[in-house]
Amino acid sequence: MIPSTTKKRRADSTLDSLPEEIQGEIIDRDRRNDSLSEILAWLAADHAVATSRTALSTWLTRQRTIAMRDAMRATVATTNTLLAEATAANTQAVDDTIFAAARNAILDSLMRGGDPKTARELLALLLKSKAQDLDAKRLLLDERKFQLLTAEAYLAWRTDARAIAIADGSGTHDAKIAALRDLFFAPGEQTT
Repeated sequence: MIPSTTKKRRADSTLDSLPEEIQGEIIDRDRRNDSLSEILAWLAADHAVATSRTALSTWLTRQRTIAMRDAMRATVATTNTLLAEATAANTQAVDDTIFAAARNAILDSLMRGGDPKTARELLALLLKSKAQDLDAKRLLLDERKFQLLTAEAYLAWRTDARAIAIADGSGTHDAKIAALRDLFFAPGEQTT
């Protein structure tokens, strides 16, 4: 027997050669959960296309795979865009842990059919929470820094004759505070 030089056509190649509008309608009917038999009957009746259940099933499986792959790529691209926007807007509020958590939350939301607006809002809430945590930590650090600087200022000025004269003077409490502030913080007047 002489081997054939022509390739056998794929069973689903007939469906690949249909116009995009008809392919789109087949996909829509599949999404509406029409049975394979109903889709085959529609193809035969409305478009005079004869194909097998196996060919239709194979073609639909390939189309679902392509659609899932495209959706995943779009989801990843949207997630990366949202995270890039958030990072650019508030770089101090995004550390690696928050970045990873936000990315996973957004991917999960988008893969479950959530829209990008909801994902963007979720990310904004996560970043706002992180920013508030950082602000609270900064405030605590600023308070500790102020306490340290006050203690250092006391040590620096406790023996200064001008500071002692103001503190022991006869002025009111507010006048003494104002005079000490001028002494401590007036430019070029400080001694260490």
